[in-house]
Amino acid sequence: ELRTALSASALELPVYGDPHETIGGLIANCAPASVNTRPGTIIDFIQDMEVVLADGSLVQSGQINLKSGDKNLGTKASKSLNSWLLKNEKLLEKIDDAEESKSWYPGIKTAIAKRNFKLAPIFCGSEGTLGVITEVILKVEPIFEMPNYIAIPCANIKEFVRVSNLLIDEKFTDIEFYDSEIFAEISKTGKSLRFFKAPSKDGYLVIANAKDDSHTKRRVKIRAIQKKLPESIRVIVANEKNIGDFAAIQENLIAYLSESNLEHRVPIVDQVYIPCEKRAEFLAKLEGLNKEFSMRLPAYGSVDYDTYTVRPKLRPDDMESYKNMIGFLRKYISIVKELGGNVCGGAPEGRFLAPFMKAETNPAIIELNRKIKEIFDE
Repeated sequence: ELRTALSASALELPVYGDPHETIGGLIANCAPASVNTRPGTIIDFIQDMEVVLADGSLVQSGQINLKSGDKNLGTKASKSLNSWLLKNEKLLEKIDDAEESKSWYPGIKTAIAKRNFKLAPIFCGSEGTLGVITEVILKVEPIFEMPNYIAIPCANIKEFVRVSNLLIDEKFTDIEFYDSEIFAEISKTGKSLRFFKAPSKDGYLVIANAKDDSHTKRRVKIRAIQKKLPESIRVIVANEKNIGDFAAIQENLIAYLSESNLEHRVPIVDQVYIPCEKRAEFLAKLEGLNKEFSMRLPAYGSVDYDTYTVRPKLRPDDMESYKNMIGFLRKYISIVKELGGNVCGGAPEGRFLAPFMKAETNPAIIELNRKIKEIFDE
């Protein structure tokens, strides 16, 4: 509803998330976002928010005054947390050095940035454990006119890595990728995209945005990427004739994820983080898991954030299917850890992944997050 209302004024909230999520849900999950020409999160678009806390009080995050004598939970929590952090300066260094992860309370990094405490970011990624977000004032961006989006079909992992690196170097953003097998599956239902002349078994489709206020700079970016890639790799620029294909990508993905049969694609390890230099190795190891567990696990995700999603199939009425799933998860998470990644690269852990994250997290950071919860429960 928000996207529809904003589009009438050529505006958008460039945040990635399920179209069915509420705004409060996007904040509670610390949804990734595209900020001008750099990756960010929904935190970057929050001007102020209203939250109902555990004692029933309403707090507006942008109006907290640490020197005030207010006795509501919002003011007390802000003072307590700020005071506790000042007494634990060394802990802040460990938070700054922490790897890419949205586990625990990821907004704490932003909340204490430059030692200037802010309350609003604490709720980003809190998954509803600190309060209920009831109102928010958001900043938005203009929708850029064409040319902006490009599509690049890649025949294999090597091409995908090369294309991804060039797009980052040329300052493209909103860089997403999809295993071509996803579209091959969808084609069985009668739907298709014209990006692939003949999809390769190991191919990927990369979509990127030449996002920039300047129309000329967008054209320059696109020309640069066309010159640096060999003629064998096609660069398809969005125009009035093919814009429908670009718009249909998300529809195709939703159709793939929503297949209605006895097996369900389960969202239990979405958006794992893998360091950019390990892209090829991760995808090769994922192919090995496919064979070991007789699963087809086409990956999709974001190059900006180095996050990867696979949706393994589970048959709810079959115990063997559950056993196979547990075995796969153990191997999959061990691979992510082995490559220096993190299973919570794009979203908080939730109940399912919490035990895995606890075993891998610095005890001091666990203590900080426990303290945050205690303060907001008082």
